[in-house]
Amino acid sequence: MNYDDSINWLNNFQKFGIKLGLNRIKYIINELKNPHKDYKIIHVTGSNGKGSVCNYLSSILIESGYKVGKYTSPHLKNINERITINNKNISNSDFAKTTQKIKKIVEKMISKNEEPTYFEILTAISFEYFKNRRVDYAIIEVGLGGKYDATNIVNPIISIITNISLEHQNILGKKISDIAEQKAGIIKEKVPIFTAAKDKSLQIIKIIAYD
Repeated sequence: MNYDDSINWLNNFQKFGIKLGLNRIKYIINELKNPHKDYKIIHVTGSNGKGSVCNYLSSILIESGYKVGKYTSPHLKNINERITINNKNISNSDFAKTTQKIKKIVEKMISKNEEPTYFEILTAISFEYFKNRRVDYAIIEVGLGGKYDATNIVNPIISIITNISLEHQNILGKKISDIAEQKAGIIKEKVPIFTAAKDKSLQIIKIIAYD
């Protein structure tokens, strides 16, 4: 599988759209021997400013001498932009090589009538690539919401919710409180949470954080 083959194969999964839930990504990651446990993770969600926060954090850690992976979305020109180490995009050869490994796992899933999504596969590619390149930190941006997003299998050292506004209401809920609950789903026990949320959203985050 070369780079073009890997992109064409991955693009076939866009037809499955958005399917929230963690069972599929957990299966892939377990088959990969849990690569996301080999480095420290900072998990970022919110309605606005996620990308900027990820970039700021990455720059700070790089300047401090660390090797830093960053997984964000969407991309502007090519998919390699989503997966970087010290601000350098994943190479075409590394993308193809990592995709080939995950393709074998996905084929097992398909044989069981369980098709993962485009984003789930890409998330697995990033986790595996960061492990192979032995990063110290990985900054992981949530794709959509938080609670049922594919990235939410991580156990980060820090969780960040930038802010919360009405968005993707057909998926995350009609009310700001519904969306806040989804975003706050990234909160983990004994993991510090930082947020710029206000008013009702902040109240919900506090309730979930202290529950």
